[in-house]
Amino acid sequence: MLQPTCNASTNSVLVNIETCLTTTSTTSNVTEIEEASYSECEIQTLHCGGGPANKADMSRRHEFGPPIENDPLVPLGKLFMLDNNDIKLTKPGEQMTCQAVFRFLYKLVGDFNNDRSSTDSIVLMHPDFAEHFLELSTINFFPRTDDEAHMTRKKVIESYACFYGRSNHIQRVLVPVLRAGHFVLIHIGKDAKNVVHAHIMDSLYYAEDNSCLSNDDAQQIGGHLFNVPTHKVVASRANSSEVPQQGNFIDCGPHTILSAEACLLDKTFNANIHRLKRTRNQNKETIDGVRKRIISVLQEVLKNDNVQPRERKRKATENSSVEVKTPLTVLRDIDEVISSTTDRKTLKALHQARNIIQKVIEPSPEESPEFPSSESSEYTPEALTHKQNWLTEDQKKQLVDSFDNTKTPIRQLIKAYGLSSNEKSAGIEIARIRKQLENKTPNKQQAYHQLSERVGNMLDYMDEVAKEEIHERTIRRLGIQQAPVFGLKNFQASNTWVDNIKHKFGFGSRHIDRRITKSKRSKSPTPEEKVKVFLTTEVPRIKKKYPSNRIFNVDQTGVKYEATSNRTLTKRGRQKVDRVAQSEYGIKHSFTVTPCISAAGELLDKTFVTLSEPVPPQSFSQMVAPFTHLHVTHSKSGVMTSDLAIEWFTKNFLPNVPNDSCLLLDSWYGFNRMMQLPTVKQKKLEIVVFPKKTTDKLQPLDLSFNRQIKSFMRTLEDHIRHHEKDISVAQRATKLKIITFTTNQFKADRFKGLIQKGFYDIGLIDQYLPYDSPTGYCFNQLVTANKKCSNCQSMAFHRCSHCADTLCAPCALNHLH
Repeated sequence: MLQPTCNASTNSVLVNIETCLTTTSTTSNVTEIEEASYSECEIQTLHCGGGPANKADMSRRHEFGPPIENDPLVPLGKLFMLDNNDIKLTKPGEQMTCQAVFRFLYKLVGDFNNDRSSTDSIVLMHPDFAEHFLELSTINFFPRTDDEAHMTRKKVIESYACFYGRSNHIQRVLVPVLRAGHFVLIHIGKDAKNVVHAHIMDSLYYAEDNSCLSNDDAQQIGGHLFNVPTHKVVASRANSSEVPQQGNFIDCGPHTILSAEACLLDKTFNANIHRLKRTRNQNKETIDGVRKRIISVLQEVLKNDNVQPRERKRKATENSSVEVKTPLTVLRDIDEVISSTTDRKTLKALHQARNIIQKVIEPSPEESPEFPSSESSEYTPEALTHKQNWLTEDQKKQLVDSFDNTKTPIRQLIKAYGLSSNEKSAGIEIARIRKQLENKTPNKQQAYHQLSERVGNMLDYMDEVAKEEIHERTIRRLGIQQAPVFGLKNFQASNTWVDNIKHKFGFGSRHIDRRITKSKRSKSPTPEEKVKVFLTTEVPRIKKKYPSNRIFNVDQTGVKYEATSNRTLTKRGRQKVDRVAQSEYGIKHSFTVTPCISAAGELLDKTFVTLSEPVPPQSFSQMVAPFTHLHVTHSKSGVMTSDLAIEWFTKNFLPNVPNDSCLLLDSWYGFNRMMQLPTVKQKKLEIVVFPKKTTDKLQPLDLSFNRQIKSFMRTLEDHIRHHEKDISVAQRATKLKIITFTTNQFKADRFKGLIQKGFYDIGLIDQYLPYDSPTGYCFNQLVTANKKCSNCQSMAFHRCSHCADTLCAPCALNHLH
């Protein structure tokens, strides 16, 4: 569409030109005009029949689908298009189409939203949304239409959003993504603190490196959907314990639907992706069973929603005719504007428009709308500017039959089968497809495309699953072997073809880091598999056998004598950044703190501390005697030994826990002697050891507590180092004071939810207790910055988690409850 700079009258003429070019009828009867436009966009004033009036019905898609009245990007009919071919391709052994996945999800989400308000509903995006949305941000984006040239990201969102409610108060969004022939699901929502999370569920690739959708892509989508900066969106990916891995390369559609159903099991958005209810945990439904269920739903949807719009009743006062701009009237308007216009660009645009209208009125013989044969020399592949839509054999037969026998209008076939928008080119395509069916010859362009996809999928399997070596000769051999399947004879697999395959699927030469023997690769379970087994077998058993106040977890964590941060703000461009520290020994040496917590949200009375003392002082016992809240020991390295583990077990743990309890440990060898003590049986204590290399996913202390306690101590020491220079944080006495004060603060009732968080994450407890961040609550600058210490009237830095008193750092170290 030409858009020159001109006056208001010129603009109105160009609008009339557009109307004239897109209108096939020049009648003045309003009924015929409306009937011609119904298939383009379902006007809101129409009434559609059939089915109960719930949100998933097509009769209400003008309310809950994309905005109909202003949809330049994609016609509404294309979004909701569904035919028998989509249902056929849902059968086992076939890859589901975009429309089948979308229509099932539309029904699923619509039923979920049926009893919810517009602000509490889940928004559903069309699978084509992500690809188009992300395309707008690339430097290589080239608009296909004038409407697309003026398209903003907000308009793209509105053009693909369902159940959007025309409101910015979105709480949850389901975004199925179709990229590179693979479906991925993104579940985006806000947590209790209004932080936006994007959960990526890819049933084929759990790692970001291999997935067709990166974390950055999900953050971009989440940021614009919820109107927040992209970097503030927290992206996380589901692993095999949340989303089962698909067994081949064509089951991504059913797996995406299963993931969506799992997301809808939670009535509100769950910020922790690891709490996602697994998709096949209860009924062990097979993928073939899922496909049959999807087919039954789609058949019912196709049966009930295949309705024709009927014209609304006309009021008696309404005029039955409207003024219609014909090509002749538009030509007269153009001539008037040309006579009064002096701008060269505007005149050029107007003359071009006049020539187009003149051709419409008086077409030349060679521009006749008759469709030439496929052998026409005028037809070239370059004339097809639309995106190629590959058709199956059944779709080709239905297309030719619809055109030859049922005399379906060419415009309707263009929309239904993704043909060229130019009617002449579309007719040539149909003639070519007819010839292919008659001669039983394949479409070579389609055959090459399918061959590339097949070889790419096989290479992915060899790379990710089989762990086999891949070379150019491997790609060439696969291409030659698979070519006859697609009817390609004498296929040579040239070097150019091999290079294109490598580029298309992202393969490059890499050094092999290590070799894995076949026996080790096949017999040894992966850490993800170990986590999955533990969560499905041990966690339910422990949860059923023991109450929360008799489930404990202990772990040792390293703490530096002087805790520092490795990052700071400084001037841009500075090559080296230096910052002060109090003790060189303190920033290089560390010791061990061994906290023990329970699933009831309690921290064990005495915290076990192992100082690093290569040569302990003779007065060590006298030095640690004042710290009655700690059990202080020492070793050469500062790491707990097996003897010290027994000391902790017999003096700290057993006297303070009830009989018939459960202790969760990591697989550290130092606990082995402790586990064999006779007191374990006497106390009826069950010790459960996490599998190796799984503690970061299973151990409650590692999931939440240890990170928070280190952050608390580092924040406190930063303040002491810069504002209380007479206190040396690396000294033993000061460090033990800091640990005593920190553990005492963490025992406050307000942090009970923090201690329980790790147990909640692995499913040992069901109730999530909200909590404040210890660092955020105790060192809140808005509360403490302008207040004085309640003891000495110095400037306050800390707020007590027990009594809420504001204290300076020196007073806080002696403030215990």
